Amino acid sequence: MRTKTILKRLLIFFVICAAALAMPLTALADVDVNATYEVESDSWKNYPKSPDISAVTGVLIDAETGAVLYSKGMNAQRYPASITKVMTALLVLQNCQLSDTVTMTEEGLADAYEGSSNVAPSLGETFTVDECLQMLLVKSANDIATQLAVHVSGSVAAFADLMNQTAANIGCTNTHFVNANGLENDQHYTSAYDMALIMQQAMNFQRFREIIAMPGITINATEYSDTRYYLTHVEMIVPESQYYYEGCLGGKTGYTDISQCTLVAAAERSGMTLIGVVMGSAGTEQSFLDMAALFNYGYDNFYRVEGTWGYDVISSGVITIPKTLNDLAVLHFEGYPWEDGTVLVSIQNDDRQIGSAVMAQTSFDQLMAEVEKREKLKSGGTTTGTPTPTPAVTGEAVTGEAGQAETTVEASPTEEPKELTEDEMFPEAARKDNTGTGKIFLYVAIAILAVLILIGIMMIVKGNRRRNSRRRR
Repeated sequence: MRTKTILKRLLIFFVICAAALAMPLTALADVDVNATYEVESDSWKNYPKSPDISAVTGVLIDAETGAVLYSKGMNAQRYPASITKVMTALLVLQNCQLSDTVTMTEEGLADAYEGSSNVAPSLGETFTVDECLQMLLVKSANDIATQLAVHVSGSVAAFADLMNQTAANIGCTNTHFVNANGLENDQHYTSAYDMALIMQQAMNFQRFREIIAMPGITINATEYSDTRYYLTHVEMIVPESQYYYEGCLGGKTGYTDISQCTLVAAAERSGMTLIGVVMGSAGTEQSFLDMAALFNYGYDNFYRVEGTWGYDVISSGVITIPKTLNDLAVLHFEGYPWEDGTVLVSIQNDDRQIGSAVMAQTSFDQLMAEVEKREKLKSGGTTTGTPTPTPAVTGEAVTGEAGQAETTVEASPTEEPKELTEDEMFPEAARKDNTGTGKIFLYVAIAILAVLILIGIMMIVKGNRRRNSRRRR
């Protein structure tokens, strides 16, 4: 009887340990609010010196190509505060009609407390989804964010699950949300780069673009309240403000005591849209200055060019590169054939992916033949035939064979690019398919635990047999 009791307690102990180890790794994340970070992009080959913003972390990406132009701790986990609401808006736009009505419930009103950014609605008061989106993004209303979560998913917890699933689907690897508004919670965090990816998705919705560009909003009177008026917190779109930035499309601010000031914003100049994120600025005004510095850096130092040397592409192929990179011969290409006969091509500068393209197999073969010719020329070898000129990054073109737009640049010696793994070639796919070292640790720990459980059971059974044997004697 005693043996059974010991065995039962031992099994319960191991089950508890296994459950603790099997908890989602995101719940074990530890955000270090005191950490500092270097500007990693300063060490990237061919990249110009970048501004060292005062924010703890930051990132700048091209909204169209996805190229990362600036990085300062861009993958570090940080508390986002109200820029969380960009994800909330994205899910509302994906799942609701703008004309739908939202009725305030006690769950939504729970976040309408004093000291919190809210619109203090009444129980039973109704708004359209469009009005809620305006109050969410312009007023930064926490109570409206919570009510929208309930409207979409039935509860905040279910909506948080949807937020996390959506984040994973778009490539976020350092994000875990537990609410719709960004109010402080140890397990509610993201990174500058993940927020840029979320903003990139939200910018695909025209109504989102329209709302974040509004300097102020008017919400019609209801049976419970008079007309409401709210002004934007993003002064970068207000012409009268000293922080106005020409070309800024809008954005979202955030603040809590632990996160400090956060900001995600977008700007457009000369047909190029940039998305910036700064997290941990010392003040709202400083976050505007940090963002302006990032935008200026992007527009002063980068532009887009066809990255496949003019060879035919099915889609993509445009890359965003530094203006100082005047020799496209340094680019490196890797191709992965698909079953439909097309090839997914990774375009790299040094060991970093800077773009991608989908090409027909014949076009890719032509591209790689041209690459081989250039490599032989750079190494002093000889080739047969006349090499195809390389398109210059100036955009000035002449017509070559087959009507392709081509110009010439002077090829310069360069180091042989580092061979990359498939996950490094296609980081978006790696984010979705690769479980990472954390999960490997989890699997190893569970395996070890299972072995320990088995050993414990065997020892107990063996001991029990010995005692029974002694009794028989």
